[in-house]
Amino acid sequence: MPVVCMTVTQTRGALLVDVSSWGVRLRGSNPPHVGEQLSISFGPVRAFGTVAWVRKDDFGVHFDAPVSAADLRSIL
Repeated sequence: MPVVCMTVTQTRGALLVDVSSWGVRLRGSNPPHVGEQLSISFGPVRAFGTVAWVRKDDFGVHFDAPVSAADLRSIL
């Protein structure tokens, strides 16, 4: 599923690889740096978080607050 990631300086697209209530794994070229704060939009859902890790084109984001079960169902 395509998502939109927005940092303070850049907006980029990525692909959703995995999602849970507390975080997400995304794939995209030129990923953000560890520690960057961003918002992620998955259709009607928007979550805020911090990049926790980067490995090549994959990166993980830990959400500031959990995504609700209802919002997770709407993403999947």
